[in-house]
Amino acid sequence: WIGQYHLAQALVQAERNDAALDVLAAIPSNGVNSKVLGLRGYALARAGRPDAAREVVDALQGLARERYVPPYATALVALGLGDEDRCLRALEAAFEARDVHLIFLPCDPKWAPLRGNAAFESIVRRCGFERER
Repeated sequence: WIGQYHLAQALVQAERNDAALDVLAAIPSNGVNSKVLGLRGYALARAGRPDAAREVVDALQGLARERYVPPYATALVALGLGDEDRCLRALEAAFEARDVHLIFLPCDPKWAPLRGNAAFESIVRRCGFERER
């Protein structure tokens, strides 16, 4: 599934969100893997399907009632939806939880829209990450 996930990442980066969604749908246990769900929600939002992306947020919240779900997944969907406030709140929760996925903040192109945002840069800095400018 990891290879399929990274293929979907590349397709999202190439703005081929529908193709990425097809790849993500083929991953076994798609409904419970928060990493896959987060990327799926992001791709849905970027593909112009915000209602479906919000359903992914609901699914992530449902999973979080049963087990740990990295806040990064919700932040990613919120980013795709352009919901900056929710995204930053989720990233703060990710920081508090020491979410390992925060390592992608300085380098993943998806986060480019928030670069320069003081709150986002504060999270990156508090994580101890250096980023080339």
